[in-house]
Amino acid sequence: MIIEKNRHMILMYNLVHASGPLTAEELADLTMSSVRTVKSDVVALNQQLACINSTRIVSHKAKGYTVEAENPDDLIEIASELDIMYLLFYNRSIEAVNRRMYIVQRFLTDEYVMAEDICAELFLSKSALRRDFARAIEFLKSFRLEVTSVAGKGYHVVGREQDIRSAMVEIHCSQYHEFQPLYPYESFNQQFYFEGKNIYPEMRRALLNIIRDSEIVIYDIAGKKLATHLCLMQNRICKGKTISFSDDIADELRRTYDYKIAAEILGNKTVRKYIDADEQETLNLARLLLINRDINMRRKGIDSLLTGFVIENLSIFNKVIDRAKKHLGGLLYDLDIMKVYSRDLESLQMQIYLKNHFDYTDKRRMVTYLEGRENNVSPIAMEMSRIMIYILQDILQVPIRDEKATSFAIVLENIINKIDLPYNKRNLLVCSTNGIVTAQMLREKLLTSFGKYINTAEVYNFYELRKLDLAGYKTVLDTNLVMYNHYDTKVVAYSNLDYAADNRNLFTDLFIDGYDRSILEHIKKLMTVHQNVVVKNIDSFMEAISYRYASGMDDQKMIYDKYLMFKKILDYYSPHTGIVTFFIPMDHTGRELIDIFIPKDHAYYGESSEIKGVIVISVKPDINLFALKTLDNILKYILQVNGTLEDLREDKDGTLNRIYDAIIARDFFGR
Repeated sequence: MIIEKNRHMILMYNLVHASGPLTAEELADLTMSSVRTVKSDVVALNQQLACINSTRIVSHKAKGYTVEAENPDDLIEIASELDIMYLLFYNRSIEAVNRRMYIVQRFLTDEYVMAEDICAELFLSKSALRRDFARAIEFLKSFRLEVTSVAGKGYHVVGREQDIRSAMVEIHCSQYHEFQPLYPYESFNQQFYFEGKNIYPEMRRALLNIIRDSEIVIYDIAGKKLATHLCLMQNRICKGKTISFSDDIADELRRTYDYKIAAEILGNKTVRKYIDADEQETLNLARLLLINRDINMRRKGIDSLLTGFVIENLSIFNKVIDRAKKHLGGLLYDLDIMKVYSRDLESLQMQIYLKNHFDYTDKRRMVTYLEGRENNVSPIAMEMSRIMIYILQDILQVPIRDEKATSFAIVLENIINKIDLPYNKRNLLVCSTNGIVTAQMLREKLLTSFGKYINTAEVYNFYELRKLDLAGYKTVLDTNLVMYNHYDTKVVAYSNLDYAADNRNLFTDLFIDGYDRSILEHIKKLMTVHQNVVVKNIDSFMEAISYRYASGMDDQKMIYDKYLMFKKILDYYSPHTGIVTFFIPMDHTGRELIDIFIPKDHAYYGESSEIKGVIVISVKPDINLFALKTLDNILKYILQVNGTLEDLREDKDGTLNRIYDAIIARDFFGR
C-alpha cells in the first residue's frame, strides 16, 4: 500500500490496531487535522484500498470507523506494512524523505543537475525544497562526498569512487525494506541492471553460496547490499570509474581472509558472466566483506580476523569498560557474568572498529533497515549503551551513528535480567500427615521448584509441631489445611502432582511477602508527577529541563549538550507509548529524582507522533544492582504498558504498588 502522507499513515495505523471503532473526532485528534479532513482522507484511502485487496474502512453510524476485510490475510498484510511504515516514519515526513531520495538519486546519476529541473519535476519552488536539498547534501557528506555547484551546469558530486558506490547502494537498498519511492528515478535504477537485465537474483545466490561455505558470517541486509554492489560494479567499470587504495590499506586488505573470499566471488563463473573485475575491485569487495561482517566471538569467524584487529579492539574495549564503570549501571561491569557477556559486547564493538578502520561510522540513512528502535529494550540498558558508544566515540575521535547501539542495549538488558530482585528468603517448616518420608519428598519438590526463595526448609513429623516454637517460621506446608486450623501460623497447601494446579496460592500466601519493598518505597519518594506542563517541542523542553535541574551554569550546558549528543546515538522517544525517557548524571543535579511531566496540550515528536510524557531521571552512578533492576523494571513497565502514565497521574503510589506486584509476579512465575 503506497501512502504519501503521514496523517494517512497514522489514520490507518490506529484503525488497524484499534480494539473498537474510532470516531472522526478521535482520528482528527490523532492525525492533527480536522474532522472534515479525516472524512476526505477515508474516502481517498478507500479508493486506494479498492485497487489492492478486500480491506476497507467502514463507517458505523454513531460509533465511528473500523478497518475490515473479507479475507483476514489481507488485513494482516496491511497491518504488517503499516507497522513497518510507522517505525520508519514516526518522526519523519514521508513526503520529505521521498523528495530527498529523489534528489540524491539525481545527484548520483547525472553528472550535473540543475536545481530548477528538480523543482519542476517535483512541482515545488526552490525555496520550498531548500531544506530537502540541504538534507540530501548532508546525506552525501556523511559518505565523504562533496556536492559542488558549477555555474551554468548545476550540482556535481565529487568524492572517491568507493564512497560514491556506497551511497548509491545505500539509496538503492532502501527499496528492499517495504519502501516504495513516490518519485522513482528510472535512470538511477538502471545502473544496477546489466544490459536491461535484472541480475540481482543471480548475483545474490552466487555470493551467498560462497559466503555460506566460508568462515565469514554477514547480516541479512549485508547480503542484499553486497549483491547490489556486484550489480553496480560493471556499470561503473564501463564508465571508467576506478577505485584506489593507499599502499598501506591495500597491503592490509591482501592479508585478510576476506580478500581470499572476495577473489573467489569475483572469480565465480556466474559473476564473471557480467563483471570483469581488476585487483582494485577485489580489494574493495574484501573491504565490504570486512565492514559487513556479523561477528560473534563465541562462534564461527573470529579466527579468520587478523590478530592485530582483535588485539587493538580488545585494548579499546577495556578502556571503554573502565570508563563506563563510573557511570549509570557501572557496578554491572564487575559481575562475574560479565566474563561471558563481555565477549558479546566486544563482538559488537569489533564491527564498529572495522567500520572505523576501513569505512565510516557516521553514515546517514534515508530509510533505516531496522524495524525501528527496539521498543522492548529497557531504558537503563539503552542509556548504558549510549554511554558506551559515547566513550567509544571519544576514544576513536569519530562520530558513531550505528545500528549496533541497540544491540549493545540488548546485551546489557540481558545482563540486568540476570540480577535477582531483592528478596528475603523464607524459613519453612514442611510436614505431612503421612509421615516424615512423605514430608521429605515434599521438601525436595519445594527446593527443586522454589529453592531461590527458600532459606531453610525443615522437615518434621506432624505431631512434633506441637512442641515447636513457630515464631521464627512463616509457614507450615501440607496438602491438608483442615488438620492445621488450630495452629497459630499461616498454613499453605502444596501439591505439584496435579497438572491442572498452578500453585498460585504459594506466591500470594507464602512467597510474595519475601520481596523487599524498601527500594519501591524509595522510588515513591523520588518520583513526582507534574501535570499540565507546557511542551511545545522536545528540544526546547529539554533545554528548559537543563536549566531546571542544573546545579550551576556549567552543568546546564553539559545537561543539554548530553541530550543533543546522546539522542543521535539512540533516540530517547518510545513510539509505542509516546514517552521520552532522559537520564541526567547526578553530578549535574546534586540530587536523586524521578520526575514525570505530562503535557497540558498536544505536543508532537517529529512528523507523526505525540509526546504523552517526559520522564527525567537522576540517580547515583553507583546505584546498587537490586535498585538498578527494580527501577529498570518499573520504567520498562511504564514505557510498555499503555495508560500507565494516566494511572500515575491519578494515583502515583497505588500505581507503583500495582506495577511492582506485576513485576514480582512475573519474576516468580517466569522462573
